Amino acid sequence: MTNSNSRSDRMAPASTAGSDGQPASRFESAPFAGLGGLVAAQSALLEAIEPFTEEWMRRRQEAMAAARDALSGLREAENPVAAWSILQSWWAGAAERFVQDSTDCMALSLSVLDPVSRPRGQRGEAAAAKANPPEAPRPQVTARAA
Repeated sequence: MTNSNSRSDRMAPASTAGSDGQPASRFESAPFAGLGGLVAAQSALLEAIEPFTEEWMRRRQEAMAAARDALSGLREAENPVAAWSILQSWWAGAAERFVQDSTDCMALSLSVLDPVSRPRGQRGEAAAAKANPPEAPRPQVTARAA
């Protein structure tokens, strides 16, 4: 007795014959059909976050250097006022880096979400609108009757 449900029959895609009658790749079958779009989306995402990550890493290196300098200065501080000045300077730099991180993170989030937040037909229109913003209406000047 032969088994018509052999492993090779179960693994074959349902209907993947090409125009020449030869079976098409298994990667064109249902489980793999959307992978091209997924890979393209991931590639676009990685390209979008690359400048953000480079700037973030630069700020982290700057933060480490500032912390090292602050600790060195605290060890050599002659009095509490000098130590406070060193800490205040370190904190100001940390706050500036935090604000820049937050600003960049918000801009990155909006830029990544922008293409997927609108219906497909409107996605290109947003980029065109950013490139060519509409002019503000000019006020009408009318002469008053005396």
